[in-house]
Amino acid sequence: MLVIEDASFLKLLWLRLLLQFKYGFHRQGSRVLGVGEAIFPDFVKSNMRLFAGYTDMVGFTLHSETEEADTFLRKFGERYAHQGAPADVSVGAPRRQSRG
Repeated sequence: MLVIEDASFLKLLWLRLLLQFKYGFHRQGSRVLGVGEAIFPDFVKSNMRLFAGYTDMVGFTLHSETEEADTFLRKFGERYAHQGAPADVSVGAPRRQSRG
């Protein structure tokens, strides 16, 4: 399980974008909200499924049920979970133009 303790909106958005666009996961399922807890759509890629959730006691979490997904989640967490979102990430910001 990966616990994201310092979860600002931008950080969660950044991690979601990484999972979807850099690592090729897609979302599957529905959001279910409760008092002090939530279940979010899963991140799915081939035979890996990452379950996303939130509780007031723990914070935002990602967890898995297979060895392959556990290994991916551990490496992803080591690389990204304790970093902040890049300073230039904001909602609705225009895309950067590549310099050719």
